[in-house]
Amino acid sequence: MVNCSFNAISGIGQISYGEMVKSPGIVKLIEEITREFLAIAAFENVNITLAEALAANDSIATTMVTQISSTAQDLSKGKMTEIDFLNGYIVELGKRYGVATPYNESVHALVKMLESQIK
Repeated sequence: MVNCSFNAISGIGQISYGEMVKSPGIVKLIEEITREFLAIAAFENVNITLAEALAANDSIATTMVTQISSTAQDLSKGKMTEIDFLNGYIVELGKRYGVATPYNESVHALVKMLESQIK
């Protein structure tokens, strides 16, 4: 869940987790990605409360302040990322279960755009 919430954003912005959460708009994006994840998780019989999920996100942002995601690292090295197995998988499951996943779709599409420029 945390990887879905943080990796793509860190990769798109080439920004650390601590810097990400300084922006209220990015904090909202993280929360919305998390809400979509939780909606899918419920269909998969994975029970995580919103409070637990937000606490996990907060923990990552405060304990890994200088960390940038593996997605960011891969993109900076001109390598393909694991985005299809993160946000892309949430999008796929959303289609299967009839759950809208516009936030996950957006960050997935943006990372795929960046990957398309890798030669």
